[in-house]
Amino acid sequence: MSNLHRRLRCVPDHSHNRLRAHRHENQEPQVPYQIHHGQDLTTSNSANPSLSMSFVAEVSVKNPNFGRYKYDQTSISFIYEGTQVGDAVVPKATARTKATRKEIVSGAVKTVNSNLASDISAGSVTLSTYSKINGKVYLMNMIKKKKSAEMKCTMVVHLSSKQVQDIKCN
Repeated sequence: MSNLHRRLRCVPDHSHNRLRAHRHENQEPQVPYQIHHGQDLTTSNSANPSLSMSFVAEVSVKNPNFGRYKYDQTSISFIYEGTQVGDAVVPKATARTKATRKEIVSGAVKTVNSNLASDISAGSVTLSTYSKINGKVYLMNMIKKKKSAEMKCTMVVHLSSKQVQDIKCN
């Protein structure tokens, strides 16, 4: 058995009558995030209803792999009724083997939309978020596997308390 096979911990694959490597490196990274609070929240319910808010979020890149995960700079997009209204930039970094890397990011949401009037009157605005992170898992400094993680969430911004609540992700 070659050195490479020993390092990859190959096991027999009886269905195909050949050796195959364990697939620990095939696990996708996870990118949960949490919006801590909205700052500088202003709304206007005049002829042109508007919402403006800055926020602080904690982004965690969880790497379940047996190699480090280097990911590119990406962003979290904030969406109101199908239109992007803000974003937060997540910097390029590396998550170590079987570890979670946490980043604190800030961003802003700004929109003028006629449909905001009813949400502002109700006291809460529902936003969606989307993020996709691309990178590579490096195993034993020899093998590189491209991996990406995607996260879609909905959340409710309560205007009176300036709190982001009811975050649901898939």
